[in-house]
This record gives sequence, C-alpha cells and structure tokens, in this order.
Amino acid sequence: MAKIDSSTKVLGLIGDPVSGSLSPRLQNRVIDRLGLNYRYFAFPVAEGDVKEAVVGAKGLGLKGLNVTVPHKKTVAEYVDSKSRAARITGSVNTITFAEEGEIEGDNTDWKGFLKSLELHGFDPRGKRCLVFGAGGAAAGVVYGLVRRGARRIVIVNRTESKGVELARKMEGLSPGVDLDVRPLTGSDIEKRIERSDLVLNATSVGMGATEGEAIWEGKSCFRSGQLVYDLIYNPSPTEFLKLAGDGGAETIDGLDMLILQGLESLKKWTGEEFESGELVDELRRCLRA
Repeated sequence: MAKIDSSTKVLGLIGDPVSGSLSPRLQNRVIDRLGLNYRYFAFPVAEGDVKEAVVGAKGLGLKGLNVTVPHKKTVAEYVDSKSRAARITGSVNTITFAEEGEIEGDNTDWKGFLKSLELHGFDPRGKRCLVFGAGGAAAGVVYGLVRRGARRIVIVNRTESKGVELARKMEGLSPGVDLDVRPLTGSDIEKRIERSDLVLNATSVGMGATEGEAIWEGKSCFRSGQLVYDLIYNPSPTEFLKLAGDGGAETIDGLDMLILQGLESLKKWTGEEFESGELVDELRRCLRA
C-alpha cells in the first residue's frame, strides 16, 4: 500500500449500506498496481443526507465518488452537469469534482455491463432480452442494450408504471429496438423468458433480507443457449442463477460488471488509460478471496 501523505487524493463510495461493498478493495488494488497517489473509502450516507454528503465531499477536496443504492437517482439532482448516459437514465453512479469547481455526474454502469458481456462472448446486437427491474441499475443495463442494438427488450417490474417510465426515457435512442413493459405478475412472463437470449436480474431480490429468494422461481423456462445474468455478486450464485443453471442456461453474476464499471470510473477520475480486460482475472481472484 502506497504511503498516504498531504498530496494523496481521496475517492469514495456513498450508499446505504456500504459495509459489505467490495469497491474499496477493488479500487485500492488497482490504484496500487498503477502506482497512483490515491485512496478510496466507503462512506455510509443516509437517504436524507445525500445533498450534504456531495457538497461536503466537494468542500473537502475529494476527486470523485461512486454512488450505489439507494442514491443513484437522488444524487442526479445535486450535480451541475450530466453525461448523456446520466441524463437519459436519470441515474448517476460516478461523480467527478472538476478542477473548475463543477460537479459532474456520469453513469458508467452501462459500459461495465457491455464489457462484461464481451468477456463472456455475448453480443446483444439483434438479440431478444428480458430485464427484471426498473431502478437505477436496470436503467444502466437497458441503456447499454439499446445502445448496442438489441432487437427486443422486455422490462418486467413489480410496479409497471416505473417500467413504462424507463422505456419512455429510451425512446428515440435507437429506433430499431423494440421496447416492451410487463408487470411481474403477467401471465406470459414464463414464455417471454423462454424466448429470450439474455435474461437479467437488476433487482435486489436474492441478497440481504431476500437471500435465498429468486425474482423468478420456475426453472422450466430456462434453457441451453441462453445467458442468464444476475447483477448481484454476493451471494454467488444467487438462487436465481442456480435455477437458471439447473435449466441448462449459462450464468454470470455481477462481479465482472462491478469491476469493469469501477475501472471506467477510475479512468475518469485519474485521467489514466489502461486495459481493463487484463485486470479482470486478477481482480476476480482478489475479490473472491
């Protein structure tokens, strides 16, 4: 670990909770590998304290923050400018405190997601996709799938109106993509899962208080030749991935996306260019340990 001194630049993560986050271990490992004078910390921030946390971080001279649940949408209200991805998704997972004093909001989730698919040899272009969830994480995933040119994206959410709102944000981004929204209780969900090339859980079902549960309980709709992705990385595998694997599908947890979106944030903060793919195997081993 590099020596911390008066010129050490501080980065961090805000969310609630953050005690189990792997981001500090991930970012500090890469920082040390690159020989940079930075340190990355996790800061628990309650839902009502987001504005004060962002303003305070700027005042203390932090270089940047990652943002995790449940603050990705809330924090978008307190940045001075947003990237195209952050504007369209309404979700910010990366804040940069620019030298000029501006607070910049970005969303690197979609880049990390698409790069993780590339690592596993899956190209969503022209594919049929189904996404469970309509929150901040789902917004990044759907944005990435639309940008890459998926043929059809079905958004399944408990509150259908939130799914409709997410789909509307994506309208016009890629006219060739067919977006559909269904409630989780829809009678046709099983058939839609079976027809999908990619099925993804972007909800929190399967972790914390819901560990051992799955967003979709049946395994008969999962099949060989299908990729099933859960953004949850702890526990791994989730019950959702166990069911999908038993049905013959290939499965991926959220660790690669966590790594790759985090590396995109680090590039933005430090201005350093490095090949992310070369680091993934090393970081997987480190974080799994």
